[in-house]
Amino acid sequence: MTIELTPEQLSLLPSYRSRWQQSALSLDPLHRPTVAETLNTAYRLSGYPSPALFFFDTPHQAIEHLGFPTIREPLVLAMLASPVIKQVQAQFAPLLWTQFWRRGGHLYAVEMNRMVSDPLVETVRERFGMSLPDPIERAVEAQSSMISDGALLDFCITVLGCTHTMTEHWQTVTALVQQCF
Repeated sequence: MTIELTPEQLSLLPSYRSRWQQSALSLDPLHRPTVAETLNTAYRLSGYPSPALFFFDTPHQAIEHLGFPTIREPLVLAMLASPVIKQVQAQFAPLLWTQFWRRGGHLYAVEMNRMVSDPLVETVRERFGMSLPDPIERAVEAQSSMISDGALLDFCITVLGCTHTMTEHWQTVTALVQQCF
């Protein structure tokens, strides 16, 4: 059980968040077969039926094709990460976990307050020069908070040596952020 974090370990947290943000904020072209496989796995693990997948070059094309509002709830990364979080949390002293998770969340909140709006939303706006319809903006914002949680989990697993039995869930969360965001 993890009882205390060293200053050296804590100093690594920003680099983990930065790496996750860089992956999530990337607007590089997607490798469609990998994305399709990853999304189908994510839906299967979440208990949702896999939807028909459509690929568009810009958000404008997606909006024109699909229209809004959408009736479908977006897949939320937290659903996949939650079982991993619970297993990792069990390896911490209760008070340390609360302090650690709050500290990580606080660091993310401070970053967010320094920005006018969500960095993922802003990246899409800068790239495509548009405001997003409310359903898309809400979905992007919900996924953005997972960047922080994913970075913290990555830190716990990689730096602190925390273990879990949800390998497919964790691999899918990381693949969604790295390859599909």
